[in-house]
Amino acid sequence: MIGANMLAAANPIHHILDVTWVIGGRTVPWMSSQIAVMILAALLLAIGLPWATRRRVAGGGHTVGLAELLITFVRENIARVTLGDGADKGLPFLATLFVFLLTCNLLSLVPLMDISTALGLKAWGGEVDGRPRFSTPIGGTPASAFWVCAALATLTFVLVLLSGYWRQFNLLRKGRPAGGHGGHGAHTSRGLEYDLNIWHSAAVYLRGRRWPAPVAAVAALWTWLDSFVPALPGIVGLLMWPLLLVLEFMGYVTRCFALAVRLVANMNGGHILLAVLIGFAQSARGSGILITALPAGLGTVALMLLELLVAVVQAYIFTFLSGLFIGLAVMEH
Repeated sequence: MIGANMLAAANPIHHILDVTWVIGGRTVPWMSSQIAVMILAALLLAIGLPWATRRRVAGGGHTVGLAELLITFVRENIARVTLGDGADKGLPFLATLFVFLLTCNLLSLVPLMDISTALGLKAWGGEVDGRPRFSTPIGGTPASAFWVCAALATLTFVLVLLSGYWRQFNLLRKGRPAGGHGGHGAHTSRGLEYDLNIWHSAAVYLRGRRWPAPVAAVAALWTWLDSFVPALPGIVGLLMWPLLLVLEFMGYVTRCFALAVRLVANMNGGHILLAVLIGFAQSARGSGILITALPAGLGTVALMLLELLVAVVQAYIFTFLSGLFIGLAVMEH
């Protein structure tokens, strides 16, 4: 039944489309099939992670928890690489992001939409004004929806900004020598501390002293903005500072936007190609079975294995780049 429904789909992107729920004959805009998948992923993690924490497996002469293996992977291969000494502070966000994305991606490989169709969840309870009274399907690929990826990328962008500001705030509270880097890293030169570039000179002055917390909270806004801009000397630096600030800030926006687009494109591409191959296999008749259906079927199996790899790799890449962008805001080098 499920297989027949899958093969009968006329639209090759049927299985990645988001279907809005209908309850009592009314459309529910805040609930859809893909949101249901994310809720299902959250429930599975809420139930599965405690079990995985208690579950012990042998490894290296001792037993470790399955959840511990996952967290250790994120800590050693993502957090430490991108955040350095701040790995443990960023680990909760990065681990949550990786596990949630991975779960959603793996659920997208399960034909939940076809199961919903087979169970009658797409139209049940009669009709109201020509539309189903209830339509509550579950399925689709959450990471194929731009609004989902954009929300995750926006969360990363907000953390990038907050992390950069928080670092500048701590620097001003603790104080550091006026000749130090103060957040510019490789951009800062000791010979550029006090010159015609008053924008940078003011930031250097603020970083060279220890300030009370209320003053540091306000002054950190300036040093945080200055941390975006490469330190240029003289009148050139004075004139270019505002323009470079806008360009560098837009660079962070563009990075996070590209982060969302990359995930959407990769998750959509594989599912569309998979649906097309299934369509080829379904359309074969007679002698065309050997010519079309068999290669398409073998290609579908191979692509399913590739999709499994893509589900893991894309969760890793999204999390790694998120950590990298946060690291750019908090690590001097």
